[in-house]
Amino acid sequence: MPELLAVPPIVGRPTDDSVTLNLVAGKLPVEVAVHLESSREAVVEASIDARGARDLVLDGLRPGTEYRYTVEVRGDDYERTESLGGRFVTRRPPGSAFTFALVSDTHLPAPAPEWTDPATAELFLPEIYDYLSARLEIGTTIGKVVARIRERRPDFIVSLGDMVHFYRGFNDPFPTAESADLAYLDLRAHLGQATAEAAFFAVVGNWDGESGWHPERLRRHALEARTRYLPNPGASTYPQGGSPREDYFAWRWGDALLVTLNVATYTPTAHTLSDDDDGTATDWTLGDEQLAWLESTLAASDAAFELILIHHPVGGNGGDELQSAYGRGGGRAARVGEQARIHQLMVEHGVEIFFYGHDHVFTDMVVDGIHYTLPGSAGAPWKFSAEETGYENFDDRSGFALVHVESETVEVELVGMDGIVFRSYSASAN
Repeated sequence: MPELLAVPPIVGRPTDDSVTLNLVAGKLPVEVAVHLESSREAVVEASIDARGARDLVLDGLRPGTEYRYTVEVRGDDYERTESLGGRFVTRRPPGSAFTFALVSDTHLPAPAPEWTDPATAELFLPEIYDYLSARLEIGTTIGKVVARIRERRPDFIVSLGDMVHFYRGFNDPFPTAESADLAYLDLRAHLGQATAEAAFFAVVGNWDGESGWHPERLRRHALEARTRYLPNPGASTYPQGGSPREDYFAWRWGDALLVTLNVATYTPTAHTLSDDDDGTATDWTLGDEQLAWLESTLAASDAAFELILIHHPVGGNGGDELQSAYGRGGGRAARVGEQARIHQLMVEHGVEIFFYGHDHVFTDMVVDGIHYTLPGSAGAPWKFSAEETGYENFDDRSGFALVHVESETVEVELVGMDGIVFRSYSASAN
């Protein structure tokens, strides 16, 4: 018998007085009612078409408050119900301590459409076997990581990009809307209850199908799937504004300003580790509009801490020229290309930490008092060497990071998928 909801709920866009709950129906239409623990009456009721996704806004809430909720689901054409639950926290006011989790590079592979056709699947058996093997290994790692995150009960989770990818090809866009939908639904299924219990924010990576060198009609497949299934903040969600495409934004939480950036979509030249690419280490860009927004957002901040969240630096300085063009190197690239301008802005406006992904290992480098911190890989099993990244000190285990923000310090813990904290540091306000 099919599940009434295709995947667990996901919480997004937490504000002082509201959150957005995204629900996806299974193969049948459903009726849903969302209840808060403190209320006997449903706070919102809705119908969802078969295989449809719906954003439900729960409002009238109190700031800095933890709520538990229940989703009651009823099949539209027969008597069967499901009950699912979760929790969320509304935006913490200044002076409030909080914890959030960082994951990166889950890299869940989506199959090529022709593999699902029994008439042609036999022709691709070796590729299908490789795909299934990778999916099993990646899925196992994600499962362990999200289980450890749930134990820590963070206010929210941020993914630093490369959440999904089209398995056939290297850095290829999703060829169809269906393939992009399947990829993001698969991600939702693997994140499971973790994102029903902590709000989720997504950074766009170069494998997520929205890179600037992909044709616009194909980028749209990934954009529409991401915005359908991952409710990121839009241009008007928070006072800091951002992109109407929900691919860069900023928000205040407690004593921290968190700023997410998109290095992939606004760079028009190809960077795919191919000798035929036009892209170089110095031509990565946020684009004029995003860069101007970043400058004004940092200039307007009165938060004690400013934290940047991005998939990789807006430049590269990896182990060789090709890896540098691919955006590797973290803090080694602090003065390369447009990253040099961003680094100077961070110095001028007192940014404490530049969090990024892309290189699939744990590392931290301090440049001019700013930490460039990479929280490992939460899924992808491919661990890059010093010859590729240029890093002298790194750890190639899988896992995530926990960030604890208090009034005077930010503490960052690097955590293996076994839940053990193997490295930590504290940063004071710059």
